[in-house]
Order: sequence, then structure tokens, then C-alpha cells
Amino acid sequence: MSGAQGYRRIITGHDAQGRSIVQHDGIAEGCNPVDVNLWTTAHRGTGLPDVGLPFYPPAGTATVRFVHLPPDPDPLPQGEAAEAMSRGFFAAAGIEDCRVDTSRHPLAHRTPTTDVIVALSDNISLVLDEGAPVPLRRYDVVVQRATNHAWSVRGPEAGHLLSIMFSNDEGTD
Repeated sequence: MSGAQGYRRIITGHDAQGRSIVQHDGIAEGCNPVDVNLWTTAHRGTGLPDVGLPFYPPAGTATVRFVHLPPDPDPLPQGEAAEAMSRGFFAAAGIEDCRVDTSRHPLAHRTPTTDVIVALSDNISLVLDEGAPVPLRRYDVVVQRATNHAWSVRGPEAGHLLSIMFSNDEGTD
């Protein structure tokens, strides 16, 4: 993972003759302690879309980001401690509206998007409303279709995902 040094982002384009060139080669900035935005299809200019992107992609667009997840506390908080953890996390991220049912995990949420998630580490499980948590291996792909879910990180190391979020017009697909 490049996290401590940042993530190199190379953006291509065309010169005046229509030939392919590198327009930008530099480090992508984080938009909060958990996410590093890489690109959004809503971006049409020559500047770079790092900070200031909305968490959800605007209608008809997609957003690509790295997601860094801290390890779950051991034991996972219960009752009022879990509620406080949940409220604080979603308020800090500015996405309180996606917190619908946190009974299985304090950070469970439902985004109004279809997401393609690639596990970049082996210590993450997908938690859904039903069934046992689904352990992910590096490079496993989850297509998250506007369902309530959480990412559970086991062990002392942070978990890492690549997320491509596609907007949904109705919030479901």
C-alpha cells in the first residue's frame, strides 16, 4: 500500500495534435481520514478532483476512491457505546442519511449507489443483514447494490479497498 506516501495518480489526455500525453502525474489527496478520491466521471475540467467531492457521485456519474478501514475494536461496542461510535463516524463523514440499521455492526450503512469494491487486503469481511460475515481475500470483488452492509476489519492492521461508486437514479438498482 502506498498510503503513508500517498497514492500516485497519472491522468492522461491529448495534446493540441490529438496525441496521447500525461496531463498530470502526482499524489492524490485524501478527502477525509478514511477515503482518498482518485477520480470522478463528473469531472470535466483540467484541474484535479481531490477534496470537495461529494461522498455520493452525482446522478449519471461514478467516483473512484481508495478506502482505508481501521481495525474493528475488540470487542465490538454494544448498546449505547455502539450507537455513539456509529453517530460519530457518520457525522464526521457527512453521510448520516446512509445509517439505516446498525444492529449487526455499528458502521453498517446503505448508500444509494451501486458499488464495485475490490479487496486490497486479506483481513476484511462483508457484513450484511443476514448470514455470517463473508471473509474477503485480496482481489475479491463485491458488487454492492444499494444494500445495508458494513466492512469488518479483523486483526491489528487496517483494511484497504478500492471502491468505484456508480450513482443510482432511484437509490436502488
